Amino acid sequence: MFIWLPPSESKTPPARGPRFDVAQLARPELASWRENLIRDVQVLSVRDDAAQLFGLGPASAADLQANIDLYSAPCDVAENLFTGVLYDAAKFSTLPKQHHAVARETTRVFSGLFGVVNLDDVLPNHRLAMGTKLPGVGPLPTYWKKPLDASLKAEAEGAPIVDARSGPYRSACLAPWAHRIEIGVVRQANGKRSVISHDAKRWRGLACAHLYASISADADFDAIVEALCSATTLDPIMDAQGGAHAVTDVEVPEAKATKQGGSLTQLVLVTD
Repeated sequence: MFIWLPPSESKTPPARGPRFDVAQLARPELASWRENLIRDVQVLSVRDDAAQLFGLGPASAADLQANIDLYSAPCDVAENLFTGVLYDAAKFSTLPKQHHAVARETTRVFSGLFGVVNLDDVLPNHRLAMGTKLPGVGPLPTYWKKPLDASLKAEAEGAPIVDARSGPYRSACLAPWAHRIEIGVVRQANGKRSVISHDAKRWRGLACAHLYASISADADFDAIVEALCSATTLDPIMDAQGGAHAVTDVEVPEAKATKQGGSLTQLVLVTD
């Protein structure tokens, strides 16, 4: 089993820590792709129009300094560096030892800058969304597609993958050679169904924590689906207005086979 996550724009850079060494990241076959992109990103980050190139507004423009300081800034492991809604819900820092071991063995985090990393990979603060299109590089999903496909196919061909990634990160590696289970989240209220975004990240994080606690790293497809179907037992969450929401149903449509021997199941968590 593998669990594929997006990164988080929200990060908590450490005050102290080791310096970044790209050669120490998992999947050394991606090293040259990482090094070349880092070089280009650092050059582009000092341009006068850098904020526009990276799709950053006035409040986020200062984050470009993190790209410039990549090799001199203190680092932390990915599971501590990323602190967005999904990561807070997954509770990596407070998982019991056995559940944490499952998380580290199974979880892969996709990254616009590094391609894909493990939870224990040591990373600096940085800012580069996968949806970015950079001069001389092009769209990042296109840049990463070939190397990620080769690297991850070697690791996960034929395996079940719980896919909690968002659009650009998903398009960087569609993994038609694996059995992907996408986690969608909708809200059903007053007879109407709507797609949610912010709380969807939280539900995906909670679903991941539920999987880490419920099944082993070598769980098969059926065991994963069974565990996800028990998400109706998760505690309710509170929205920004103070309203409580719970998973009331889990929809599991028939898997769609791919030409490369894999499949896609678009599972949906239905909340109230």
